[in-house]
Amino acid sequence: MAAGEFVFYARGQSGAIAPVGEIGRVLREGRFGRLRDGQSRFAFRTPEPGGYRLRPDLGGGIFHDVASYWLQALQERVGPPSSGGTGTAWCAERHGVDDAFEAVSPLPDEATATLTCSFAAQHTAEHLFHLDEARVRVRGVLLPAAGAVALNVAIRTTTGHTEITGTEPVSYCPRQLERLAELLSGRAGHWGAGSAAMCDRIRIMEHIHRTARREVRAAALDKEPT
Repeated sequence: MAAGEFVFYARGQSGAIAPVGEIGRVLREGRFGRLRDGQSRFAFRTPEPGGYRLRPDLGGGIFHDVASYWLQALQERVGPPSSGGTGTAWCAERHGVDDAFEAVSPLPDEATATLTCSFAAQHTAEHLFHLDEARVRVRGVLLPAAGAVALNVAIRTTTGHTEITGTEPVSYCPRQLERLAELLSGRAGHWGAGSAAMCDRIRIMEHIHRTARREVRAAALDKEPT
């Protein structure tokens, strides 16, 4: 496996540890109606020069960094995208990595999912789901914390009522390192349904990235979703 292929593979599996259970429960209950759209917003700190995130040959770019988390959230909360989707990449130079990216993928029942991501000064990672009668938001899904952290899930109904529930505590950084160590040592083996879901993520990521429209300019895509 080439270096760039390994980075891409490792990113494809990395999304499997993001906190998703509580939001999935709220969406599956159906008490707020059907899902209309999902919006995911990520901003990772601008990488230092010379790192793999700025090297196209090593799978660099913001989309490769965050897309697995977005797709895993969709897989576990609302089901897999019904097709690959489309994307727009903004790059500082024609053959450089994408500094910002926007992807749109269709979901079942005519819903849509949008990913907006960029390299930026401040770390951001959140999901927002609009249903017929409420919106459901969770922030800080990739908190760079050493210990387990529970996240708040905010539900705002169309009548103005706000309900706060929580996720199970998640140790994102330690678990990420454990999964990478398993992968490097060969102890990961075959993860069953998790392997199939991972392969689907990699396939969709590859399709969106390869077919994306590319523009050579800076882009500020880290706006607050409404």
